[in-house]
Amino acid sequence: MSLQIITANRLVDGAVVYYTTDNDWSQWIADAVISDDTASAEPALAFAKADAFANGIIEPYLVDVYREAQTIKPVRYREAIRARGPSIYTSSEHGMPVAAKLDAKYASAGTATPYLNGL
Repeated sequence: MSLQIITANRLVDGAVVYYTTDNDWSQWIADAVISDDTASAEPALAFAKADAFANGIIEPYLVDVYREAQTIKPVRYREAIRARGPSIYTSSEHGMPVAAKLDAKYASAGTATPYLNGL
């Protein structure tokens, strides 16, 4: 029996999101609807794809997962990386995460951080 969830990306900021039980999208894998087999996952995926555009979501697809100690974990390494969050949050030589530096820079200027503008 293969457990599956639906994942995609949010268009406005590129965040990884998961389809939830209340037909919404969450950044937390723990909120994802878990399908017990492909027969139940495919209709949910079709509904998520139909709902995606209205919610600013792109390219929903199924991901194989397994349960371990009350948590959901992706089977594939790529999906595990996506579930952990952005890999751009690395430390700089000054010990402050790069994203935090950008947030501080743009917050002091009174503007939003332009993550999608090549920074």
